Amino acid sequence: PHMKLNGLPANLAARSIVSLSHAELHVYGRTYHVVPSNEGISFENIIEGIQNCGIALIDLPYNDWKVKLTLQSSKKRSFE
Repeated sequence: PHMKLNGLPANLAARSIVSLSHAELHVYGRTYHVVPSNEGISFENIIEGIQNCGIALIDLPYNDWKVKLTLQSSKKRSFE
């Protein structure tokens, strides 16, 4: 429930990698992390961002969500 996602959109990761590849020679042979290892975005912020885009989401307690997910995945055509 209070987990954080340590990720980066693919286009930003790619841009970072390309930028490093065009940098001075001292970057070669070194390791760079394009995602901060100790930071992340909370799932609450992700949900808020999705809702701000006009997509309606239902807030469910975790156990209710697990039950609905189990029921939905047991159907023959689970994405209906």
